Amino acid sequence: MQLFSDPTGSTLLLVPVSFGDAGPFQFVLDTGASRTVIDPGLVEELGLPTGSQARGRGVVTEFEGALVDVETWRIGDIELEPRTIVAAELPAAPQGPQFRGLLGSDILAGFGVVEIDYDRKILTLRTDD
Repeated sequence: MQLFSDPTGSTLLLVPVSFGDAGPFQFVLDTGASRTVIDPGLVEELGLPTGSQARGRGVVTEFEGALVDVETWRIGDIELEPRTIVAAELPAAPQGPQFRGLLGSDILAGFGVVEIDYDRKILTLRTDD
């Protein structure tokens, strides 16, 4: 996990997301996003098939894009279940790090515990099975 704070005090949490053997790519951890979003350019780079249109919502924005079925992917070393995510244009960050997607609450809700330690820059994801 990486942290980026801009001069206004806004903070982004960046997590490494890999698709198959490709990546990692930086995604913003966005607990306010209802769906995980991937940049359409990355979808094209990875050769992922797209489907019908879908909508999603972030804390301050709505987005619409094509559905993308992802079979093999992970956050760091944590394997994720196959999932349908949305390919949509991401807001441009005028300053700061480049990112290729938003990791939303649809993924985070699959874990019993989501813990962020800002001081040590550690993201803990685990299930309470």
